[in-house]
Amino acid sequence: MAISPKSASEIRLTALIRHKQLKTRLMIAGFGAAILSFEVSVAAALLWLGLNLVSQFFDYWAWQPVLKNGRQAMSRRDVALVMFSAAQASACYSLIAALLWVYGEAGGFVFSYLWLAGALLHVTLHMHHNRAVFFAGALPHVGYMLLLPLGVAVSERSGVAINPVVILTGITLYIGHLVAAFLATRKMSKQLVSARYEAEARQAEAERASRAKSDFLANMSHEIRTPLNGILGLAEALRQENLSESVRNKIELMHGSGELLLHLLNDILDLSKIENRKMELAEGPVDLAAVCARIVDIHRHSAEDAGLEIVMEVEPDAHLQRLGDKLRLIQIVNNLISNAIKFTDEGRVHLTLGQDENDRVVLLVRDTGIGMSEEQLETVGKPFTQADASIAGRYGGTGLGLAIVRGLVSQMGGEMTAESRPGVGSLFTVRLPLKRAQAGRNAGTAPVEEMVRDVSSRDGSGIRVLAVDDNMVNRMVIQSLLEAQGVEVVLAADGLEAVEYLRHEPVDMVLMDIAMPVMDGVEAMRAIRKERRERGEPELPIIAVSAHAMAHEVENFLREGFTDYAAKPVSGEALSRLLAESFPNTSQSAAA
Repeated sequence: MAISPKSASEIRLTALIRHKQLKTRLMIAGFGAAILSFEVSVAAALLWLGLNLVSQFFDYWAWQPVLKNGRQAMSRRDVALVMFSAAQASACYSLIAALLWVYGEAGGFVFSYLWLAGALLHVTLHMHHNRAVFFAGALPHVGYMLLLPLGVAVSERSGVAINPVVILTGITLYIGHLVAAFLATRKMSKQLVSARYEAEARQAEAERASRAKSDFLANMSHEIRTPLNGILGLAEALRQENLSESVRNKIELMHGSGELLLHLLNDILDLSKIENRKMELAEGPVDLAAVCARIVDIHRHSAEDAGLEIVMEVEPDAHLQRLGDKLRLIQIVNNLISNAIKFTDEGRVHLTLGQDENDRVVLLVRDTGIGMSEEQLETVGKPFTQADASIAGRYGGTGLGLAIVRGLVSQMGGEMTAESRPGVGSLFTVRLPLKRAQAGRNAGTAPVEEMVRDVSSRDGSGIRVLAVDDNMVNRMVIQSLLEAQGVEVVLAADGLEAVEYLRHEPVDMVLMDIAMPVMDGVEAMRAIRKERRERGEPELPIIAVSAHAMAHEVENFLREGFTDYAAKPVSGEALSRLLAESFPNTSQSAAA
C-alpha cells in the first residue's frame, strides 16, 4: 500500500539532504575516531569507525531507491526501510558517546554530551520534513542522553561528582528546546514546500497556457491563410489581365492590403516561436555589409518619398564576413530600419556597421525622429506595445517589430539597447557575437535576392502540373498563376482523385494540399510514391502546399517525403521558384 504523495515528497527531500551530507558525516566520524583513540584506545577507535562505515554504506543503499524513484509512489515497505536505516545510523554514530562515557576520563563526559547535542541538532535541522523519519533518527540519540547518566557507577569510578538528576534535567530542557526548534523548522519547511508546489502548479499552468496559445496560433494561421490565399492569389492573377487604370489601382490596393495582413500574421507566428524558444537558427556565411546595403537600398525609395535621407556607414577595420542565420539577420536589420523611418518626420536615418573590442558585430541605427522619454524606453521591445496610445493612432503598427528584433538578438546570444530623447531622436544598438567566416567560404554578394529567386519571367511551356486542393478558390488561384507562366494545369479535389489520375496520366509535378477529405495530402503522397516505385517510374516532385506554416509542421512535411514546401497564400513568385528548382531546363519534362 502506497503512502500519501505529500509524505513521499517529504521523505524524498530528506533523502536528498542525507545524500548530499554523506561526506560531511564521514569527515566528522573520522574526527570522532581520533578523539576516541586518545581517550580510550586505537582499537576502540578503529572498531567504532569501521562499524560506522558499514552503517553509512547501508544507509546510502537504503535511501537510493527513494532518490531514484522521482515522483513515483512510495510503499510503506520503502518507508519502513528508511526509518530503520535512519535509526541504525544514529545508534552507530552516537555509540562513541557511550564508549567515552564508560571508558574515558572527565573530558570524555563533556565530549559525549557535546557529540549527542550536535547529533540531535543535526537531525532536527535536516530530518524534520517527515515526522516518522525524524523520530527514527532522533530516538537513538535521545536514548543515549537519558540512559548514560543512570550509570552512577561510572561517576563513582571517575571520581567526579555527577548528579544524575541535574544532568537529566538539563537534557530535558535541551530536548524541549529541540522540540520547539523542530516544530518551528517543520512549520517553515511546510510553508516552503507548499510555496514550491504552488510555484510548480503555476508553472505547469503557464506551460499549458503557452501550449494552448501556440496551438491557437497554429490553427488561426491555417484558418487565416486559407482565405488569404484566395484574396492574394486572385488579386495577383487579375494584375496580369488587361484592365483599366482605375481597376488596376484598386487591385493593387487590395493586393497590398492582403500582403500587410500576411506580414502581420508572419510576425505573430515569429514572436510565438521566439517566446516558446522554438525559433531554430541556421548558420551559414553572411556578408553583413551586403545585407545592410541591400536593405538600405530597398528602403531608400520610401525614405526619399517621406523627405528623409538614409545613410549607411561601414567601419573600415570591421570584419563583416560572419557565420549566422541570413534570413533572421535580414529580419533584424529590416525591422530596425523600417521602425526608424516610420517614426522620423524629417532629417535622416543613419545605419552604422562595425565591431567592438570583443569582436562582436555592432549595428547602430540612429534617427532624428520623435524620440522617447525614460518611461517610454522601458516598454521598448515588449510585444504589442508602443510608446503611448497616440503612437498607434498616428503611425500605425502593432509594436511587434522591435519585440521580434529583441527576441532574435537574445536567441543569437547578443543584446539590444536603446537610447532616446523626446523630439531629438533614438539610437538602437545591437551587438551580436557572430563567429568569423573561414577564408574561402563564400558569403554571397546579394543575400536578399537569394531569399526569393526572381524567376517570374520563366517560360513554363511543356510542363504539366497536377494541383490538388479541396478548396475551389485555391484551385482557381494556382491554375491562374501557373497558366500565366505557360504551365498546363490539371486539377483534383482530394488525394484519392489525384492518386487515381496519376495511375493513367503523366504529370511533371504535383502541388498537394494537406488537409483534405477522403484522402489527405500526406496519405496521397505516400500512395503515389509507393505505386510509382512498384511501376519502376522515377521520383516525381510532390510539393506540400499548405496553410500549416509553423516550423515544426514544415519539418514534418519534408520528413514524410515531400520534395519541397510552399506556404499559403501561394504567390506567382513562389510557384516560379518551384518550377525553376524542379525544371532548370523547362524544355525537358516527363509529360512532353
